[in-house]
Amino acid sequence: MGGDALPLPPLVRTLVEKKVEKFCDRRVPPHVQNKVRLVFKVRGVSVTIFEERAPWSEALPIVKTKKRVVFGVEAPALV
Repeated sequence: MGGDALPLPPLVRTLVEKKVEKFCDRRVPPHVQNKVRLVFKVRGVSVTIFEERAPWSEALPIVKTKKRVVFGVEAPALV
């Protein structure tokens, strides 16, 4: 995708954010939610999902790993 893609319309973006948030919440079992979480970022027509893990040592920062990129509104449903 080029840099000339238009951003998602506000209503579509809100729907995407709600669906991706629900997807992320369902992917992490309740017993590890204090150690691992999925977060996402919407930029243009792309959604990037990250996995954040608690550090194994208090002196270390939270580890953030890119997990998946979904392009466009034609992407498979996250239901």
